[in-house]
Amino acid sequence: MSELQAIIDAIVVIQKALTPPTDTKAITNAYDEPPDHAIGTASFPAVINLEEDGESRDHAHGHAEVQHTIGMHLLLGAATVKYNVRVRRQWLEIWLAAFNFANTIDGTVRLIVSPLAFDYEPYDWNGTNYAAINFTLEVLSDR
Repeated sequence: MSELQAIIDAIVVIQKALTPPTDTKAITNAYDEPPDHAIGTASFPAVINLEEDGESRDHAHGHAEVQHTIGMHLLLGAATVKYNVRVRRQWLEIWLAAFNFANTIDGTVRLIVSPLAFDYEPYDWNGTNYAAINFTLEVLSDR
């Protein structure tokens, strides 16, 4: 398994363990790649995790770091439904608490999440706009 896949797998585990806001469903699906199908109503909330960018930095004595930028797109349903926007506000605090830290995966990969960037732009998947919070997570790997 590649290092990047291990990172995304670890992120998915954190996402699936989040306690949902009161009177809200837990995360139904956390994808480690774009789903090959439309996301049905019963599948919300859902998360699509995609690598967006990367950079390798070589340092003295053979030490290197690789920085990955991961987009975590929390989809809450159709963007036109008022309730979905309200639920988005409730999820924000939970998400920030879960990912606003520095941590390690397998002792070699450092999750750098300070600050955790996010926006509220609707997420377009297969021609449908979803109410979403789009988080940007910076992950730094020591090699």
